Amino acid sequence: MRRVSWDEVENLVTGRPYVGGLQTSDLMGFTFPLVNLYISEDRLVLQPRFGLARLYRPWVVDRDEVAYIGARARGSLMMSECVQIGLNRFTSLDFWTWHSWEIVDRLRNLGYPCKPHQGPGSLP
Repeated sequence: MRRVSWDEVENLVTGRPYVGGLQTSDLMGFTFPLVNLYISEDRLVLQPRFGLARLYRPWVVDRDEVAYIGARARGSLMMSECVQIGLNRFTSLDFWTWHSWEIVDRLRNLGYPCKPHQGPGSLP
């Protein structure tokens, strides 16, 4: 996982992003709807929104760094779904969204290592 400057993201991604929140392994968190997730065949880009990318540089996760992709329900005061992007045994990024099954299915179709999950909607 690497960090890039906010203006480099335009060269790395295309298409419409998924909107959600983000929790990193080092407990940095952005609530919904403060993060965009861009998906491509060779990388995932997580970019803070609303000018936050100027303060917190976007994360780029190359495909070969992804150990697994999973989805699960994540409960707090509001129930939401979470896409878990596992980089290794100790590092993961949790992307909170209402569309976890859609994201996991799309990543599975692109060939990312997706594990069966307890989230709604997706086939194991």
